[in-house]
Amino acid sequence: MNSLQTLVERENLGQFLLENLQDITDKLNQIVTDSDRIILDNLLSSHAKLITCPIELKPLRGNDRHV
Repeated sequence: MNSLQTLVERENLGQFLLENLQDITDKLNQIVTDSDRIILDNLLSSHAKLITCPIELKPLRGNDRHV
């Protein structure tokens, strides 16, 4: 590949990026928003499971008491 061809390809890529910058930015923001939403949903779901998970409490016997 010669330097002129490389220069043209770089200019074409630069022009493409400039023309599509807002669309690219919007899509990246959507990916971040979707990822944040998924992480938050998973965190809330895990927390809800911890809250609703029944815990069996057993009475302490004489030797089991800890201060």
